Amino acid sequence: MKSHIVLLSPGEHGNDNQSDTFQLEDLALSKRSQMKFDALKSKSVRLDINFKSPSHTGLQTTEMVKGLTEQFPAATPLALVLKQFLADRSLDQSDSGGLSSYCLVLLIIRFLQHEHHLGWPINQNYGSLLMDFLYFFGNVFDPRQMRISVQGSGLYIKRERGCSIDPIHIDDPLFPTNNLGRNCF
Repeated sequence: MKSHIVLLSPGEHGNDNQSDTFQLEDLALSKRSQMKFDALKSKSVRLDINFKSPSHTGLQTTEMVKGLTEQFPAATPLALVLKQFLADRSLDQSDSGGLSSYCLVLLIIRFLQHEHHLGWPINQNYGSLLMDFLYFFGNVFDPRQMRISVQGSGLYIKRERGCSIDPIHIDDPLFPTNNLGRNCF
């Protein structure tokens, strides 16, 4: 089984179209359900294609993240700044050892849950929140000893000794046995 994807981008003068064609072979047998293309680097376009599979939770994840960012509005500006910070250092792609956007949002939400739980005002300025986030995850949080969950009001859970060799453990809210941080290094 072969399929083709054609990507069109504006030409040098804006009127022509340049296309890049990718051949996809035997997707039904592939264990990989996500494909990434950085074909149009000059235009800074990144394209992710996900194929529906039993483990695909994109729609549920989207709804959950929308709900969490409505509950914690400071998460959005923090995520934008931190995502750019990671991208500038090539640390924003989980398949190359970085932190995915989803993991980043969960870290931010957990941090804001912690701030809220302590009774501190979440409405403090974003610069202070950013510095507190960086301080906490850089100096206080020990990923070898704790794992992260946003379930309920959020938890920092003591990791079982010898339970996992993953550098950071972030519970997937939709599948708690799935460690979203397993690809980070």
